[in-house]
Amino acid sequence: LPIAVYTLGIAHDLGLGVPEDDRIANSLYRQASDSGVLNATYTLGWRYLTGQEIDRDKTEGLRLITLAAEGGVPGAQSSLGGLYLEGKEIPQDLPAAFRWTSLAADQGYLYAMSTLAYLYETGKGTAENPAMAASIYYEILRRGAAAEIVDAQTTSDRIAREMITYFARIRSRPTLMELQRLLAQGGLYDGPLDGAFGPGTRRAMEALCQC
Repeated sequence: LPIAVYTLGIAHDLGLGVPEDDRIANSLYRQASDSGVLNATYTLGWRYLTGQEIDRDKTEGLRLITLAAEGGVPGAQSSLGGLYLEGKEIPQDLPAAFRWTSLAADQGYLYAMSTLAYLYETGKGTAENPAMAASIYYEILRRGAAAEIVDAQTTSDRIAREMITYFARIRSRPTLMELQRLLAQGGLYDGPLDGAFGPGTRRAMEALCQC
């Protein structure tokens, strides 16, 4: 089965129960991709784009990542959105960055949700919307506490902590004011809605994500 080929590729990629061998992993990813496993298509595309144990081929990498994104793979959609946002491997296209990031975020992909909140916060690729940005940031924090799987918990917790650090550094007042409002509505914050990242705001965010 193609999915079994893809799984074996991951095993060789990470050395899980079999020798770690990128050459074999790439071959298996290619077989699985050719058989329609879009996660393999995305993985292979990223390897071509970055030259990870394979001759770098930007054109082929972008083609495969786009193919996987069009097929609905949230990681590919998030990565494609990030590439359009960054504007290094492909020309910057902020509306495209917003569109692809939104598709991944709609599937609950946490990294995409974080990027989408940033886009709303800064008005890149869409109208600036601090309230929408804050609601997404709040949901990421909440998921840090609600994740039921160990790997998901680790990812959620890491993103939540990165977001808390982000607010401490950037001090985005309009978005932070909206987030303080949500934290207050949840009974976690009783300080002023001033958009200032103080100890009370940090404690409320940490209480929400339990991190």
